[in-house]
Amino acid sequence: MTKTLEISHLLPEDALAVAFHPSGFHVVVSTADKILLMNVLSKSLHQFKNIQQKNCQEIQFCHGGHLFATGYQNNAVYVYNFYTGENPQGYQCKGHINRVKSIDWFEDDMGFVSTGQGGDVFFWDLINVKDGSNRLMEKDFTQKSVAMTSVVNIPGRQHEVYCVGSDKRIWNNNQQKDPYEA
Repeated sequence: MTKTLEISHLLPEDALAVAFHPSGFHVVVSTADKILLMNVLSKSLHQFKNIQQKNCQEIQFCHGGHLFATGYQNNAVYVYNFYTGENPQGYQCKGHINRVKSIDWFEDDMGFVSTGQGGDVFFWDLINVKDGSNRLMEKDFTQKSVAMTSVVNIPGRQHEVYCVGSDKRIWNNNQQKDPYEA
């Protein structure tokens, strides 16, 4: 509110992605070789855990803050329990053609949607894993010549999203034939 810097924290290496916990009391930062979980204190940030994962390019907390999803250059999204740092087998979401660019959680925190640089938009269900996969393939779509850069769920409309692509258009998965000009 006062437009002043309150806390500054210097890392020994470049930060690739950052996300604030919904409470505002924690932050997750990725570097080239790990993910740092930190507490936000009155005058500083204090690291309380790190996860050894390389090249995390995107981090997004679920609405409740108990989980966070991380997107990687290796075409996968891994979901971690914020409090334990665990990544259960069913929370390893693989299938993107290229690097994961954006993640947005469903309103109920039971899954999320992710976009990739290869033009793919995938929906993931973390509760109902079928045949070893948690992808909702009937909801997925791909625009092969478009690198999708951002995605957002439409509030109140389950499994309906808007995406922004490299073609400067806004895509809606229910109106793929006639995208909006950006």
